[in-house]
Amino acid sequence: MAEVISAGAEGEGRRCGSGYLLALGLVLTAAHVVDGAVSIRVRFNADQDGQWTARAQRAWSHPSLDIAVLHVLEESVDPPGTVPVVTRVGFGRIVRPPVECETMGFPRFKVREDPAHLGADGEPTQYRDCEHATGSATTWANQREGTLQIRVGAPGLDPDRGRSPWEGMSGAPVFSGEALVGVVGKHHRSDGAGTLAAYRVDHWYGHLDADQVDALATLIGLPTRPEDLTQVPAPTQVRTGRLPRQLPATTSAFTGRERELAELLDLADRTGGSPGTVVISAIDGMAGIGKTTLAIHAGRRLAERFPDGQLFIDLHGYTRGMAPREPADALAGVLQAYGVPPSQIPTDLDARAALYRDRLAGTRTLVILDNAHSEAQVRPLLPGDGGCLVMVTSRRRLNALDDAWALPLDVLPVADAVALLREVAGPGRTQDGDPLLEEIAALCGHLPLALRIAAALIRRRPAWTLTRLADRLRRARPSLERFSDGDRDLTSVFDLSYQTLSGDQRELFRRLGLTPGPDADSYAAAALLNCGLTDTEDLLQDLVEQNLLAEPVLGRYRMHDLIRAHAHALAAGDPADQREAAVERLLDYYQYTSISADTRIFQYARHEPRGSAPAHSPVLRGPNEARTWLRSERTNLEACLALAARQGRREHVVALTEGLAELLYADGTWSRAKVLHTAAAAAAEHLGDQRGQADALNNLGRVLHMTGNYPSAVDAHTRAAGLFHQLSEQPGQADALNELGRVLETTGDYPYATEAHTRALALYDELDDWAGQADALINRGKIRRRTEDPAGACADLSQALALYELLGNRLGQARTLAILTQTRQATGDGVGAADAHARALTLYQELADQPTRANTIEDAEHAPSVTGQGGTARPANPPSGPGERLDRASALIGLGRMRMLDEDYSGALEAHARALEIYRDVGSYDNEAWAMNLYARIFVAAGDVAQALAVYRDALRLTREVQHRDDEAIALEGIGECLVRTADGSRHGAEYLNQALDAYRRLDMRPDMERVRARLDALTTP
Repeated sequence: MAEVISAGAEGEGRRCGSGYLLALGLVLTAAHVVDGAVSIRVRFNADQDGQWTARAQRAWSHPSLDIAVLHVLEESVDPPGTVPVVTRVGFGRIVRPPVECETMGFPRFKVREDPAHLGADGEPTQYRDCEHATGSATTWANQREGTLQIRVGAPGLDPDRGRSPWEGMSGAPVFSGEALVGVVGKHHRSDGAGTLAAYRVDHWYGHLDADQVDALATLIGLPTRPEDLTQVPAPTQVRTGRLPRQLPATTSAFTGRERELAELLDLADRTGGSPGTVVISAIDGMAGIGKTTLAIHAGRRLAERFPDGQLFIDLHGYTRGMAPREPADALAGVLQAYGVPPSQIPTDLDARAALYRDRLAGTRTLVILDNAHSEAQVRPLLPGDGGCLVMVTSRRRLNALDDAWALPLDVLPVADAVALLREVAGPGRTQDGDPLLEEIAALCGHLPLALRIAAALIRRRPAWTLTRLADRLRRARPSLERFSDGDRDLTSVFDLSYQTLSGDQRELFRRLGLTPGPDADSYAAAALLNCGLTDTEDLLQDLVEQNLLAEPVLGRYRMHDLIRAHAHALAAGDPADQREAAVERLLDYYQYTSISADTRIFQYARHEPRGSAPAHSPVLRGPNEARTWLRSERTNLEACLALAARQGRREHVVALTEGLAELLYADGTWSRAKVLHTAAAAAAEHLGDQRGQADALNNLGRVLHMTGNYPSAVDAHTRAAGLFHQLSEQPGQADALNELGRVLETTGDYPYATEAHTRALALYDELDDWAGQADALINRGKIRRRTEDPAGACADLSQALALYELLGNRLGQARTLAILTQTRQATGDGVGAADAHARALTLYQELADQPTRANTIEDAEHAPSVTGQGGTARPANPPSGPGERLDRASALIGLGRMRMLDEDYSGALEAHARALEIYRDVGSYDNEAWAMNLYARIFVAAGDVAQALAVYRDALRLTREVQHRDDEAIALEGIGECLVRTADGSRHGAEYLNQALDAYRRLDMRPDMERVRARLDALTTP
């Protein structure tokens, strides 16, 4: 990589850009960086070690393509030497976007100063560090002709709002795989900080004459024909470029462990020296010895060496009340952190592990596997290659991990133990050399956990002296034996710290020992304690100060496993009815709040949460905040669900599963969702809870629909509708029928789908549910349009449009208008079609361009934080959820259709490509299959039959995978039409058209049948 710096005439200043060193001392860069320059310098390897600079001259330039080739003047190389020999690069073209790309350059936001090197003016020399940006690219996602639009991570710092942070990136090469497919051009702030534009290599040929192509072939090895460019196909899965940074906060009072820390840092160096290998460190030792603290501290020190991500996975190997985490479950969480949508997460362990290894291949990633139980739990979580460092902590030595570098931890040496005591106790609380320090350290067994707790007693109690602490520790030793290994007794430390707590603090400590999940917030703690929120928060902070609780994330509190076990043992001494009441209040809190959150994001009206509202719960103002809460509490919710299942609390099994329904649907995994909804339906049936059973079946049907199990989905929704009917629950029955109609439409059973939507519509009408009516009307209208009833379709769609206007739902209006455009055309209403088209185009353009949610009506009052009744705010920072992104994709598809009708084919392709990228990223295969056919139609309209044929073939494969029979028929017809238009393709085209005719006939799609039959007749007529 090269940094390019050019100087113009006097007073013009300098321009900075990026470039790539090709063979024979030639640098490819952007023309606007060097055109008109009086002098040009190139700097290679922006790090000081090994850096060299040289003067350069333009060897070739093309301003309209914004590319230039520079010749490095070898005699000007500083320090003197030979320009490195570089292997010629291969050039490529993207044949089916989107693809994953990477680019490297020297943008403005990477500027740093080096105080050790001063310039002629006495000021520190400035350098631009290299930025490695990755992301998905599509060829038609930018308005400028012939460009790639690359979605990259936006820079975190942008101090000068008047300039682009990517200034200086111009000229950077864009690679997909081993092929150079473009060169980054000038960045405009209007493009957005998360977007780079690059001129495509294949686009060059349309602007270069034969002599210019020959010149580039001679200079840089560009193929003389575009057909000879390396083809870059789209991967089956588009990576999102999301890099997890999961390391928890570390304590500032980290003392000792210099030798162990040095070993870990040395292991990191070995990953750099052995590309393609994984270095594993297994840190073992007894509980409380500081394994996790050491791993996190080392991880923080090493984070910069592993820029591709840092993963922290708690395996709960020895967490009281929780079974060791299944590797498959841990892998699902990691894959979601990397942005893998639920539908793309495999169901079996081996496939998940393979996908995980693929994600980490070729990366420098740090992985901490904390609290491992066994080698079998660890092995699936080990990367396959790529220079990764894995740190595993466990209470037992994992000898069967053959390649692991064992790092056993012992108790702290006396000097380090005393130093830790003094550090935590605080300044002025102890005297150096006091012999009581060594005695107290010995009474704590030289264990970091016990030392911190004991030192906190000194820090928090000004009247306490070391003498008093030592005396109390001596008297507290004969206590619970479970925390003693014969040599080291933690009980005395735990018990002494507990005895110093107030009555309320002790009660909260014991109650926290009853929690089934790994952590708790102040609302859950208040439910356990049956106490006010403000008082509970104060008590939680008191326990943090005593080192009995940790707060790794603001507002979330976690106990060390040993302390949790001690709290649980103490809680066992409380009356059974008090323990039962505390657990019941906790489950009630999670049940009520999760259903309330689920109601915020569900597309239909949910039932009100069961039971009475807890005294304190977070105020969730809208879908985004509801998703944030559910995602942060998912582990606790599933732990409560497991506890309820183990203890036979079927009412809670039903309610907690209902509270998780929308999160399971959106985030997956769907295999897990199927298991939970099936269990909830069975539990509700056992209880005779017909409403709970109907809800569970309806939720199960939605998941089965998404996974392609259509017969089972039909059965689930049918049973749900029947149960709701028996209960006279009209909202639930209407929702179940509407969902049933969607599944039946997918399978091509249009008569029964129409009947289901008609029944749903009648129920919504009785309920005055405008949103439900509009949805059912659109669903029925689409089916009527397909089954040769355009007048009926127009009537349904017009009613739906009026309802969406009353609701202020702009996306609903745009979708309805787009369907109305084509439907009115079919009825001969050209004026009405033109009006609908113009209105839809305007709405879709506005919706596609806006940076936030497409339908703002329900989110207008949302604040950017989750605020509790006590006034405590927590930031809400989830990425756009799948539902919001699908709304945006729907708007883009609508915009593409409108542009196509206006013969703006470039704009239509751009919009559809962006929509397809969303569908693939979210994992919405059914939508992708449907949109692929639309995408191919635009290529046909634009005259690119070859590209249309390729897209139709992909669409056929996908529609068969998801069993969309109507979309499969459309793809077959499209392939046939494309083949008919090619030379000598009529016979094969007719074969595909006949297959399409059979498919339409099975679906009773009469207008489509007649169209294809007429086309076949025309082909056979001389």
